[in-house]
This record gives sequence, C-alpha cells and structure tokens, in this order.
Amino acid sequence: MVTAEGHLVHASAEQNSDLFWALRGGGGNFGVATSLEYALHRVGPTVLGGLVFFPGEAARQVLTGWRDLTTTMPDELTSLVDLTTAPPVPFLPESVHGKPIVAVGAMYCGPQGSGEDVMAPLRTLAEPVADLLGPVPYAAMQQMLDPLWQAGAQNYFTSAMIDDLSDSAIDELIARWSAKPTPQSEVHIHHAGGAMERVSAAETAFAHRTSPYLLNVIARSVDGVGFDGYTTWARDARAAMAGYGPDTMYVNFTGDAGADKVRASVPARDLREARRGQEALRPDEPVPAEPKHRAGVRRSIRRGIAAKARPGLVSRPGLAPNHARIRLGSTVATGVASDHSRNSDHRSRRCVGVRR
Repeated sequence: MVTAEGHLVHASAEQNSDLFWALRGGGGNFGVATSLEYALHRVGPTVLGGLVFFPGEAARQVLTGWRDLTTTMPDELTSLVDLTTAPPVPFLPESVHGKPIVAVGAMYCGPQGSGEDVMAPLRTLAEPVADLLGPVPYAAMQQMLDPLWQAGAQNYFTSAMIDDLSDSAIDELIARWSAKPTPQSEVHIHHAGGAMERVSAAETAFAHRTSPYLLNVIARSVDGVGFDGYTTWARDARAAMAGYGPDTMYVNFTGDAGADKVRASVPARDLREARRGQEALRPDEPVPAEPKHRAGVRRSIRRGIAAKARPGLVSRPGLAPNHARIRLGSTVATGVASDHSRNSDHRSRRCVGVRR
C-alpha cells in the first residue's frame, strides 16, 4: 500500500506489523491499498439462511426468546433482530405492508443436515408472518436486502455494545423503536461473542470483543427532508441503550467522527499512544517504510486513529488455507485485511452471515 506520507510499504504480521494491526479495524486513514491477500472461507455455494418475520406487537416476545436462544447458539449460526417496518414486497402479506414488523435474520454455515434443527427455534419465537428460512445461495443471502437500500437516501448509523439485554433493556429498545421518525428507520441487535470474544483485545484495532450484543440504530430519510431531526432520534436512542453496556461503539456503525466517538470506538490505551504519536511526529516528517523504522510507522498509525477514526472498509478472513490476491494497481503491496464482526474465523464468531 501507499501510506498517507507517500511511501510504498508491505504490511503483514512480519513486516510493518503496527501498520498491519491498524489496517484491521483502525479506520481508513492510513493510505491506499494497491493490492491485498486474504484467506477465504469455504462456504456454500448453498447455505441455510434467510429471514423470518413476526408481527410488530410480538416484538417483546421475539426479543426475549431470541436473547435466551443466543446463550446456546453454536458458532456456525449467526443471527440478528431487525425492528423495522414491513416493506411492500411480494413475500409479505399486503395486510402488513407499512406496519411495524420484526425480522429475524440468520445464517447457518455448518452441515445443512444439522442446520434445520439449529434453526428451528427461530421459527417459533412467535407466530410468524412469513418464514423465509431455508437453503439459499450464499451470494443471494448477501444481496437479500439490497433492493430496500436505494441510492439517494440519507442514512445515519450509530451504535453501542450491549452487555445486558435484560427485560428492561428490551422495553427501552422497543420504546425507542416505536418513536422512530420514519418508516425506513430501524433498530438492529446483532449477536456477537463466540470466537470473536476469544481473541485478545490487544491483538487488533477492534478491541470491544466481550459484549455479547451490538446495537445499530439507523435513521433514514429517503429524500433528505427533516434528516437532522431524525439523527437526533438515533443519537437519543443510542444514549438510552448505552447504559446497558460499556458505552463503547463499533466504528463501522458510526455516522460521525467527533472526539467522543473516537473515545467510544478506540480503547483508551490506543488513544494515549495515538496522542503521543501526534506530538512526536511533525506533519511534514517522512515516515520510513523499512521494518527497522517501525516506531515511525507506529506514530503515523496512532496519529491516523486519533485524528479522524473514520469507518474503514475491511475484508473477511477465512478458515480454509485458500488465499485470494486482488491487484488494484500496477504497483503491488500486499497485506491481509480481516473483519471484526461475529462472522469470520478465529477473529470473530462464525461464517459470514446476514450482512448489508
């Protein structure tokens, strides 16, 4: 990759390891990747997954039942609950179109023969409106919700890691959802934990690994009208729920990058190092790219995290010993990017599940 200072470097666990550490979850301020290598999962082509929809009035029953199920879910099963509004789509009855609805999304990437038994409890959390769980091409699973996210809309995301999805937390969550400013605004609860939790917090730039749930509050305006007020609803909902966890955030679900968002997204120990790095490195000081000058690279990394902490794009690592190489330019610099969601190898919980 080419760093922000204009140096061509190779980032890996062995070479420029501090830069490699930062690239995996530290944001998008470190340079331009010209090529990358990553390990691949062997998944599909057909997996067991999809969505099951429940009436909005069953939200509390669905959330409490799903919460109880998550305590025993195997690593091969990824799931989330989406508190939303029923879109006018053919697979939902017209009688529910435009009404509050609860969608449970799930994907099981273990042997399909055992998946049906694992998925079965999700089908009976309440009386379903529509049950779309079943065998599905992996690529179709990834694209399932794309038509609902048309270009031109304004979207604001904010997040909180949740430790305690107690009955009172669920009641608060439903109350905030019920006050949503637009039908397209949503509240998601992702199941985290699993293998993701079993990685040391210091191993990657994403360190918030111990919370079992991740809240994502989405304010959305299809035409931009009234959007500022909608973001206030999202921030207030996030603030109300943050007390049920450590008041930390997931950087990819962070719609703005104020200093408070940096503190919530990046552990204090990394911020301290970042600020020291900012003071030690002049803006016009070139950062040597050779491994023996890692201290300089480290300062640049910490400066990038402290200054902006903007969401970055990351790839998903794999379980299988297969590697893909993407060449993005005539000059090749390789690195390995990894996700910090529930859904990958030892750095997260399981196979890639319901993703937007």
